Amino acid sequence: MKRILIITITAVGLISCVALDDAEYAEVISLGALVEVPENKVLKSIDCPKEFGDSSFNVLANCAYTAAVSDGGEWISFKGTDSKVISMEGNSQIDFSYTSNNGERRMAKIVLEAPGRTDTVCVRQSGAYESFVRLMKETVTAVKEGGEYSVVIESSGISESLRIEALDENLSDVVIEDKILSFTVAPNTMIDKRKMTIEVYYLDGWEERISSTLTITQN
Repeated sequence: MKRILIITITAVGLISCVALDDAEYAEVISLGALVEVPENKVLKSIDCPKEFGDSSFNVLANCAYTAAVSDGGEWISFKGTDSKVISMEGNSQIDFSYTSNNGERRMAKIVLEAPGRTDTVCVRQSGAYESFVRLMKETVTAVKEGGEYSVVIESSGISESLRIEALDENLSDVVIEDKILSFTVAPNTMIDKRKMTIEVYYLDGWEERISSTLTITQN
């Protein structure tokens, strides 16, 4: 018998989430040898406010299955139990609660598994403040001879989570330490001015790219 897992999402309880109902279009993923879902792919999601509340979603199934809260979902709990894994069978409703969020927005996954089938619901909660990355300077003018430069970074992400994208061959030693961006500009042996860019970014709790770009002009 072909096993089926289809999800419909509704919102109930103290504070409602964004209501979604995708039963007609639900994507059912075959496990095979365990197909991995890319980290940045949200199959289905429930968006919740920063305040605590309750929510639920329905699962249409003709088999037994488990629902498990993934790592990082300490702020989510299934109603009526302290366990992060519950066993269900047939058509059913998954009820869960979420705590208030005093930090940056965050996300956790509830994974449904049956023999040969899996599906994922992402629970995304708003934060007490917006995610941001800001460079204290948006532009730097480098001298023709080149040299070392630095710019202070303000960010809602910790320094260790910040990443750099600098593809220009005339930039080297591009690093971030204690939220200070440092880099070296090579001498400009050409007659014309040249421009280079450095993008500073990180992936926030919703796995979205938060970034700011520095433009370097060299005489």
